[in-house]
Amino acid sequence: MTVKVRPIHFTSMASALAIACIVFVLYLPTLRSDFVNWDVDKYVVDNPNIRDINLSFIRYLFTPEGYPPITMLSFAIDYAFWGLNPLGYHLTNIVFHAFSTFLVFLLVVRLIECRNQPSSFDPHPSILISASVTAFLFGIHPLNVEPVAWVMGRGNLISPLFFFLSLIAYLKYNTVSGKRRWVFYTLCFLSYALSLMSKPISASLPIVLLIIDLFLLRRTENENIRTVLIEKLPFFLIGLIWFVVTAWARSNWTPTSFEPVGVDSVFVVIRAVSFYLIKILFPIYLAPIYPYPEVIDVLSFEYTGPIVLLSVITLSCILYAERNSLYLAIWLFYLASLLPTLLPLLGFYRIGQHAEADRYAYLSALGPFILIGLGVGYLFQRDYLKKYRIVTAIALTLVTGILINKTINQMGIWYDSITLWTHEIKVFPHTATIAYYNRGNAYAEINSYSQAIEDYNKAIELDPKHFKAYTNRGNAYYMLGNYHRAIDDYTRAIGINPSHTRAYSNRGNSYSKLGDYEKATKDYSKVRLSRE
Repeated sequence: MTVKVRPIHFTSMASALAIACIVFVLYLPTLRSDFVNWDVDKYVVDNPNIRDINLSFIRYLFTPEGYPPITMLSFAIDYAFWGLNPLGYHLTNIVFHAFSTFLVFLLVVRLIECRNQPSSFDPHPSILISASVTAFLFGIHPLNVEPVAWVMGRGNLISPLFFFLSLIAYLKYNTVSGKRRWVFYTLCFLSYALSLMSKPISASLPIVLLIIDLFLLRRTENENIRTVLIEKLPFFLIGLIWFVVTAWARSNWTPTSFEPVGVDSVFVVIRAVSFYLIKILFPIYLAPIYPYPEVIDVLSFEYTGPIVLLSVITLSCILYAERNSLYLAIWLFYLASLLPTLLPLLGFYRIGQHAEADRYAYLSALGPFILIGLGVGYLFQRDYLKKYRIVTAIALTLVTGILINKTINQMGIWYDSITLWTHEIKVFPHTATIAYYNRGNAYAEINSYSQAIEDYNKAIELDPKHFKAYTNRGNAYYMLGNYHRAIDDYTRAIGINPSHTRAYSNRGNSYSKLGDYEKATKDYSKVRLSRE
């Protein structure tokens, strides 16, 4: 079935551009931010592979270290223009987010038109209102600050951008006929491939396309469902291939572990689904890292609450589907878009110590935003609801002001490493091992060794087997001239991780400072042997 939809009108383009410009200006304060010491050293600051775009760099993109390739390519382009000036990298992130906001507006217009099939040429005011509210919420919501303000959040910006382009191309594919139809099918597929190569958080796009087919275009009413499914096979295939590539790349990273799927992990996933929904509606106590739960009490409200909430939402959407399938479609989109971020929690692979992350809601939040946008558009479309329009406008203004204020404050925590990790410690003081360690490193970089030692002490208290904290605390003692305590810390680090060559090398340096050249030589020899 081909749905007839008019071209995007100038009014829509102008409105989308205006909102994108507002979002761009809103995020300009991040240009003052520095790099933060959370993966950026490894992938940007200390990464010689992005210094030149040549044949060697192209080969690097298809190694585990160069994964994901499109994101790493963007860093290389940034380096070509800006060197290691963080302003340029932040500017690129802002541009990507503003452009995604622009695409969200056009996508919502397309979605509404495909559902309603309007006959007039000019967009109905309610469509523009719905698209504006959705795009504006997407652009200014504080939950989306992390991928924009954090340079290493780049993949979480580029991947959704291509995801939105793919959806727009797919809707166009279903509104034209003839050879042009397959041009848009190809564009849809290529956009999906680029999205996966930026970061595989968009892997669920084939499922989203099926949701659009079933609930929006209703293709199965006029077409064989087999045809609809076969059409998606290339998407599922490349998604599966990229899942294997992702597993291969991550198997070369640390810390990574593969764990069997257990009952506890299922409860953690259920909690995560409700976690993002609550953060979308009430964006408070946002943090860069939400620690993985040490104890999972499935009978506590922390886990029974989400089960009840998700069950009520799912059952309500199913029961109401006969009258209006829109709510079920949006709910399924929300769940599907979260799926790639939930796989680590199910035990397919684990990276790091976090259970959830703000950046993982970048795609899924679009579902609730669309629902809110459609609700506001409906309100302004119906004459018998005129009396509620002023109240709604006032409420929207207040909510917008609150969200913008929260977003500006949230951008501030990404100003530098010390500010970022101080915020993390404030939110999670008893589980912020990484925060204390990274803040200690930040203090060490500015020669505040006493403060660095205090943070390393806390990191070791929270995680007695944190060998890197021992090594870096030893480095701080070394810089303060306390070589004996430095040697003690290096020795402890070696006891936890005997293959930690940096601890051997630094302990050798400490022995040399004390004139014990025999022990220094032994440590240097171990370093040399490990490299041979």
